[in-house]
Amino acid sequence: MNLKVISYYCDVDESKYYEKSYLRLKEQLDRYGYDYHIEHLDSLGSYKENCRRKVGFIIDKFHEFQENILWLDVDTNLLNPMSQVEIISGDDNLDVDIMFASGVPELIGIKASPIWFKNNERSYDFLMHWKNAIDNSREQNHENFDHEVLFQTVADTTEYCKFGLLGYEYCTWPGTVNENTVIEMGLSDVESKKDSLRKMGFDEAKIEWQSVGLTND
Repeated sequence: MNLKVISYYCDVDESKYYEKSYLRLKEQLDRYGYDYHIEHLDSLGSYKENCRRKVGFIIDKFHEFQENILWLDVDTNLLNPMSQVEIISGDDNLDVDIMFASGVPELIGIKASPIWFKNNERSYDFLMHWKNAIDNSREQNHENFDHEVLFQTVADTTEYCKFGLLGYEYCTWPGTVNENTVIEMGLSDVESKKDSLRKMGFDEAKIEWQSVGLTND
């Protein structure tokens, strides 16, 4: 199978949320037999900047591995084999460059994890466009992560990139899993994330809703 699963982890506080998440994901990927590369990186000092480095990391691994890439947030809870991802990764004739998971059957519901990339020039151009959008956002002191600029990146690249969708079973909200769930999304509860969400205008109830913490598999 032409697939490399990639991720990284870096803790911004003493909770070790991401280190614990890494150990869980590593065990799950081993259980299902996936080829993966997960790095420990030094924190850049905030949840926001640790998230924003994601796209640059993916670009580096694009060059390093020369394989189709599946990005997983390290706090992903992998509950079943990723059968659909295995199928698309083994189909050389698949006419799709990038696959997102979405809570609804439309691009409007896409998540920033998991994302599958065919290792080709169109996916690379998409990633560079996304990275430039993040860099511009940083320069303008916008209070956002990597996900917020993803939607505009998709809109800007739809003329040359072909997108596909993985279903809700690949981005199930924590606590709503069933026997068909493949991925239960991770929603960290670190204080640095909560502080950024407050600066983005979220009320406390919404912040807690977005900050579930580790769940059991």
